[in-house]
Amino acid sequence: MVWDANLQQLSVSLQVSGLAPGRHPTHLHLGTCKAPGALLYPLPDLQANDFGQATMKPVIIKNVAHLPQEFLINVHNGPTMAETQQQNIAIACGMISRKDARAPLKAHVILQGTTAANESASGTAQVAWDVTTGILSAAVKVHGLQLGSRHAVHIHAGRCEQQGKMLYPLPVLVADKHGDASSSATFHVTSLPAEHVYLNVHYGEQITDAQGKIIIPAFNPILCGNFF
Repeated sequence: MVWDANLQQLSVSLQVSGLAPGRHPTHLHLGTCKAPGALLYPLPDLQANDFGQATMKPVIIKNVAHLPQEFLINVHNGPTMAETQQQNIAIACGMISRKDARAPLKAHVILQGTTAANESASGTAQVAWDVTTGILSAAVKVHGLQLGSRHAVHIHAGRCEQQGKMLYPLPVLVADKHGDASSSATFHVTSLPAEHVYLNVHYGEQITDAQGKIIIPAFNPILCGNFF
C-alpha cells in the first residue's frame, strides 16, 4: 500500500491464499481490526481461484488528500455482503497505523484473523501414516469456536497456500459450551495419493450443494495446517 501525498493517490495491491474459491468483497475502513469503523474506500472484489489464491493488481484511488492515522483493510467471506450465511463477516484484516497522518505512506500489511465468530479459532492437529500397516490416522483439537457450531474437517492434497482436492473426511467438529471441539479418524491407505497433504477446518458443516458446487460462506477455511 502506497500513498503519494503530492499526487493525492493511494495505490493498493493484495495477495491472499487460503480462501474459498470464488468472490470476496474487500474494503478499506476507518478504525481498527478489533473495532472496525465506517467504510473508507471500496476495493475490487478478490476472485479466488480453485487453489484458494487471489491477487489484486495495484488499484489507484485518486483525490486522496488525507489519510487517517489508523485504518484497516479487510476481506469478507462473500460472495456478497448479505447477512445471510454470514457472507458479510470479515475473515481477514490488516491494520495500518501511522504517527504522522501527513507523511507519505509505504506499508506492507499482513492480514490476520478477525473478531468475527470462529475467525480467531486456534488448535492443533496430528496426522501420521504407518507404511507397514497402511493406517493413516488423524486427530484435531480446536478452541475458540462459536458455541454449538459445526464444522467440516478434511485431509486434502496440496498445501494450505495452494489447496487441492479433498482426500479423507473426518467426523464433523461440534463445539461444546466452552467453544472446544475435537475429531479423529483412521483410514486404510496403501500409499499416500499426493506429495503434499494438509488438514483444514471449514466455517460450516455443509460445504457443497446437491450438484457438488462449493458454498462459499460455509467452505471458508478457518484453520489449516500443512503436513507432508
